[in-house]
Formats: sequence, C-alpha cells, structure tokens
Amino acid sequence: MFASVQERQLKHFLAIVEAGSISGGAAQLGVTQPGLSQSISALERDLGVALFRRSSRHTALTPAGREFVDTARKVVHDLARTRSILLQVTRNEAGTLRVACPSSLAVDPLTYLFGAFRRRYPQVWLEMRAVSDGSVGVELVQDGSADLALDFAARPPQGMCATALGERRLLAVLPRDNEEDAPRIVSIRTLLDHGLVTSRRGGASRSALEALAGADTVAHSIAVEVDHEEAVLPLVLGGAGAAVLPDRQALLARDTLGLRVGRLDPPITQPIALFGPADHGGASASAFTEIAREAVSAHIEAEPEHG
Repeated sequence: MFASVQERQLKHFLAIVEAGSISGGAAQLGVTQPGLSQSISALERDLGVALFRRSSRHTALTPAGREFVDTARKVVHDLARTRSILLQVTRNEAGTLRVACPSSLAVDPLTYLFGAFRRRYPQVWLEMRAVSDGSVGVELVQDGSADLALDFAARPPQGMCATALGERRLLAVLPRDNEEDAPRIVSIRTLLDHGLVTSRRGGASRSALEALAGADTVAHSIAVEVDHEEAVLPLVLGGAGAAVLPDRQALLARDTLGLRVGRLDPPITQPIALFGPADHGGASASAFTEIAREAVSAHIEAEPEHG
C-alpha cells in the first residue's frame, strides 16, 4: 500500500498534525504553503483517502487521517532506523559476517581470527559455518550461505578470489610421561611408534602425515581414529596415543595441560587462505580479510622456539 508513498510526504503530513495547520506546518518545515498543500494532495491520491478537512480558518484530521498518524510515525521511524543500520554496516559497525571453514581450521586459526575481528568491530555478529573435512567451503559462498570461506590454499574457482594468509605449522603432541624429558624434535617415525590419534581419511592433519610417510604406514600406526579433529587432544591427554596439532593449539596444551610437544622432522606446514567473491563481498568481509592477514602474519613472526 505504501510502496509509492515518499518519506518526504509522510514528514509533511506529520508536521501539519503537530502544528495544527498547513501554515504552521509550512513554517516548521521551512517550505511554502502551496508546496506543502501539493505534497499532501499527492499523499492523499496515493492512499486513496482524504487525510484533512480543510477550511479557510483551520485544518482538521479526518477519521482516516487520525488512523494514519501512528502508521506514518512508525514508517518514518523505521526508515530512519534502517538507514542508520545500513550506515553502520557500511562502516563495519553492525551487521552479520558468515565464515565457512572445515572442522580442522575451526579451532585454529578461525577462533583467533574471530577474536581479532571482534576486538576491532564488536557490533558485527559473527557466524561460523562448519563444513566437513574434504568438503568445499567455497560452495557455501557461491550459494550465498556464507560470506567468506577459510580453507587450505588452493586455486579459487571461477568468480572467486583467494587471499593467502600464510602457513599453519603442525607440531607433535605426546602424552605426559614423567620419566621422559620433552623432546625438542620428533621424527615422523617416533610419532607413529607412539600410536597415532587421528581423524579418518581426508582429515587435514592425517593427509599431511600420509603425504610424508605413506597412507599404509599411517594406517598401520593408528591407535584411535576419530570422526572430528576436535576429539584428538582429549584422547592424547588421556594417554591414548600421540598426534599432530596446529602449533598454537599444541603449545597451549603443553603450557596448560602438561603434554609434551616437539617440532616435527621433517616439518609439516599447511598454507591457508580466505576465499570470497571477486568483488570482495562487502565492507565487513574486506575488513575481516585484512585483519586475518595481519593476525596470521603477526603469529608467524612472533612464533617462539619449541621445546
């Protein structure tokens, strides 16, 4: 009903209501009386009803006009509020940002990237859209279910762009053993000899190990196989076997849980990237991409010696 009603006409209507006359409304708005009368006449034509009874002495609301006052106020208020929200979104001060990622990247680094972004833009609502390892997060961006996809670096599909964030390093995490010192360097063979706690085939960490040691060797060394990589750390803590974990998660496990952590020989690194539309997907997506690049670079530069 109100598709053709202009915001300016609604404000003109409310000014007359508040002033009690066309002359008073014109003075309040700083417009001419004939111009204001024409605006109200156009509004009445759009609505198909008379809003005022006009006389030479005063202007009174019709029953339809009285009914329309609250609606006009609400529409003007909602338009102003919507305009404010859109302006906040444009400035990265509000709105929603949806980031898809495989479970192997959800804990590290996406949780840290979300933290870095929230510290800068606390009014933006963040959503993590999980995809199973081996699935393609960019498909969620392509169908509009996500704004960005965090994944291991690869060539982006047509119509998408990729922003390299750097490399994630994997470390060896071994169960607690009071009789042994924490190793500085752990060979792949030593890691597998402890019995491996790992995800099923297709998981990022397992695939990295298979690339170095061979799929059959890794399969024969498995002590516990899990559906999700989030279950690996609790199993290592319980003494079920050894694992490879992202460096930040591994060092946290060492410092807070007392697990033994060492660098892998040969080392395993995994390049990661953010994927998004070729047009960068809006202000919040562009800001998140830049913050993510800064956060990963700062972590790599500040990475301490392990051991």
